[in-house]
Amino acid sequence: MELKIEYLILIEKRASEALYRLCDSLAAFDKFIQSESSLIITKGKITCNASCTFNYDVTVGEVTDKEQRYFHLRLGCPKEDEGTIDQFVELSRSIKRLVHDAGGQPETLWNDISLFYSKLAYPLVHHVENLMRKLITYFMLTTVGKEWTEETFPVSVKEAVDKSKRKQYLDVLYQVDFIHLGDFLFKEYQTKSQDELFDKLDEIDLVEFDADSLANLQSFRPRSNWKKYFSRIVKCEDAYLDRRWKQLYELRCMVAHNSLIGKDEYERIQRLADEVAGPLQKALDNLHKVVIPDEDKEQVAENVVSNISALYGEYIMLWKQFEAILSTIRENSSKISENSEIDETTRRLQTPRVSLMKLRDSEVIDDEDYKTGEELIFFRNQLVHEPALYVSEHEITDNIRRLTELTDALKTLSKPLAFNDECVQKVEKCLNLRFMRRTQTTYIAENQDKALTCAVSKAHGRGSGKYFWFGFHRHQKQFLETSSQSYVAFGCGAEDTVVLIPFNDFVVFLDFMSVSEGKGRYYWHVHIALEGDDLMLQLSGKDPVNLSKYLIPH
Repeated sequence: MELKIEYLILIEKRASEALYRLCDSLAAFDKFIQSESSLIITKGKITCNASCTFNYDVTVGEVTDKEQRYFHLRLGCPKEDEGTIDQFVELSRSIKRLVHDAGGQPETLWNDISLFYSKLAYPLVHHVENLMRKLITYFMLTTVGKEWTEETFPVSVKEAVDKSKRKQYLDVLYQVDFIHLGDFLFKEYQTKSQDELFDKLDEIDLVEFDADSLANLQSFRPRSNWKKYFSRIVKCEDAYLDRRWKQLYELRCMVAHNSLIGKDEYERIQRLADEVAGPLQKALDNLHKVVIPDEDKEQVAENVVSNISALYGEYIMLWKQFEAILSTIRENSSKISENSEIDETTRRLQTPRVSLMKLRDSEVIDDEDYKTGEELIFFRNQLVHEPALYVSEHEITDNIRRLTELTDALKTLSKPLAFNDECVQKVEKCLNLRFMRRTQTTYIAENQDKALTCAVSKAHGRGSGKYFWFGFHRHQKQFLETSSQSYVAFGCGAEDTVVLIPFNDFVVFLDFMSVSEGKGRYYWHVHIALEGDDLMLQLSGKDPVNLSKYLIPH
């Protein structure tokens, strides 16, 4: 196959009058080309350096009503051996340089040399790109596991997943751009939040600071999956591979977008592909030596998914913020456990779903927030554990909006919502009694004949639609029934807004409240809405009750 190079050489009188007058015919143009001593033109052939002969053809034309002339030059190389091609490239460069130096304007119309080297380069790029995909896929399937939580899905969820538009797992990686494939292994990411780091720094005892303390702090440094899991089995730094992967990406784009590729670019591609493919293949060969701790698997999966697309990455970033805020609320809320100290094992077991459930059962969040959180958890698990599942752009954008709104709502709880004591003090002043704490929400008077429950709630909703939500548990009702005089107190948003209802008045309302029951828990939902300046107890099948008469004065 003949390799061709075509130039359209423009000569304008105004730019170079001498060249315009000199090249007034084909013969004159040939003579001008042969002014380069290494070139000889004879009968449709051009010889370079008296060693290589190539096909040569030229036509001439005039630009109408312009003092401009053009020559359409076509060069042909009949052989594809490396030495001949090098001479052909040198010939084309000599002609371009000659024309340019004389004031002409050579424009490339066609260049098969770029096609030749692109065809040589593409298999190298294709090989290393798919070697990376193979490593990532093999790594995920054999160490993290494909859809490893699927067996925990409810039957209805499994059916929904099975009916959805699915692709093969590997196809997901084929949708990922070359440059982002490198992010799977080489991009550094944090597994712990800044808040956790600050908490750890606050705990440091400089006197007893030792190697273990330093190692603990170093665990907060961002690290890539390559550094974490492969650097011990492949003696190659992630920065070395990342730098070469990015350089290879730039050259790959030149090949893919039909940019001019010469021998120099091809040799760079060849060198970079070899430098990257070697460590990747060694990582594949030693993948059986890689062990990922169970607690790291979720982080690895999230890191992989966040690189599939910008929207996936945005959702995972917001998810990490959501988890961090949940953790803060869990740590700060004294309602979650009688024991405020949570050991590390228990902390790891407290998944977002468990945390939400405890916050709901402890009356810190309401059923609406809990339901939203459940749906967002399920969506996150689909992204992370079912990456082959089709998710539309609209669906993920909508869930990003919902996750942002829930996270913003939970931020108001990130500081301890623990003004029970202040509310109880206000009740004591109102009743002229002294109460002793019995549990987190129950109190008994010093003379043992009066009882109190006290619950607090943040303000839910926005604008004029604010309300307060509480759970009144059956065990609290039974406790209040044991005393001759009992009260139910609700702190609405802050300690300066406390509703104090005699139990005998309150118990009448229970028949008109919705109930939640399960896993040994039974409680009534107490909804108090803010309507103007009034607090209104919401009841089912009955008009709201104005609680103004039960409000303790400021």
